[in-house]
Amino acid sequence: MTSRIKAEARLDTLFRQRTNFSEIALFNANFAIIFVVQDFSSETQMHPIHIAAFISSHGFGHASRLSAIIESVTWKNPAVKISIFTETPRWVFEDSLSCPFAYQKARTDVGIVQLTPIEMDIPGTLRKLETFIAELPLNADMIAEKLRKEAVDFVVADISPLGIVSANRAGIPVLLLENFTWDWIYEPFSRKYPRFTEISAAMKRIFESASIHGQYLPACVPSESCDFELPPVSRKPRTSADAVRQRLGVRPDEKLAIVAMGGIPAEYRTLERIRSAYPDVVFAFTGIFPEMSRKNNVLQIPHHSDFFHPDLVQAADFVFGKVGYSTYSEIYNLQKPFAYLIRSDFRESSVLKEALTALPSAFEIDQLSFNNFVFDPWLEKMASCAKNPVATNGCDIAADNILYFIRSGKPRPVLSPCALDGLRRSSN
Repeated sequence: MTSRIKAEARLDTLFRQRTNFSEIALFNANFAIIFVVQDFSSETQMHPIHIAAFISSHGFGHASRLSAIIESVTWKNPAVKISIFTETPRWVFEDSLSCPFAYQKARTDVGIVQLTPIEMDIPGTLRKLETFIAELPLNADMIAEKLRKEAVDFVVADISPLGIVSANRAGIPVLLLENFTWDWIYEPFSRKYPRFTEISAAMKRIFESASIHGQYLPACVPSESCDFELPPVSRKPRTSADAVRQRLGVRPDEKLAIVAMGGIPAEYRTLERIRSAYPDVVFAFTGIFPEMSRKNNVLQIPHHSDFFHPDLVQAADFVFGKVGYSTYSEIYNLQKPFAYLIRSDFRESSVLKEALTALPSAFEIDQLSFNNFVFDPWLEKMASCAKNPVATNGCDIAADNILYFIRSGKPRPVLSPCALDGLRRSSN
């Protein structure tokens, strides 16, 4: 019996044990939330849904978007138990999730070894991949045993090969969520390093073995066989923009610009220019400094701080930063003007650039201007931008699909065929 057949058999048993979902309305003084929870029988009370999430540690974007989905899943069904496997630091999930979760540090993939937020180390990536692939069978066997022992019902993999292989070996249904997969990223490297040809083929086979497949839009390689598509997924703000600006010390007559370079450290050597050139704009640099500090109009905010990153983006008048899926999604969902820097050597960047060109409030900034903080033309353009239409955050759609799939064994059709046309790209 193949792993996929075993997973389907396990799933069939699983959803036949489940009872119907019921809608519960919760109200408080400020808002009303309608969400879906599960009506448990005595049998299912002894066996609540247990979801294991395997998350890539390439930057913080994969953790951010899957955290948004996990948060939505547990709001809709508070009985869901969550286990997280990743090398992304535990505090990222503590900051992002209101639900309890188990955490296990595990190398779920290699991704790309980064020298800086922009520069890649391809030979270093290849060395780590060789080790990862050699150890994958043994590591997957150990993780599979853990999944069985802890009665995991369903696995979600945000482009983690370890998660898919482990779930298949345990006979547990596994959902692949992606806007790209590592085989597609590694493919071009084979021209200089032929070993990547074999590695890419092996990775592709792993990703194709998932029980169900969801794509974040815009997808780098649109798949006709994917089971559902998602509008951009991002974590939701928790605090009002006014409250965040007040905590940051931003005056009503000042503008706030967020400078975001993702989860990879960077160095800035010319901050003095910002202090002198833009006295009416407060620039908040996120994620690159060890401590919180402010000097004149320059704020330095570490990754792990008292400020939730979506709150900072919501409070901002402008955003500058490196293009990555997580940043793109926050910009898209929070309707923020964005001056973006393209990583020309990373394959995903061209797809995100194509998506950004469709946003009237997004503008590409060149590397030289960014490095020297020559922001004048982009500040002027962004200041005149009108807001885009309010978007639908894909995290809630993803949560609905996960819960529906666990109950029924099939994806839930949520959006009309034309609802996402503006985010879809041709596969050619």
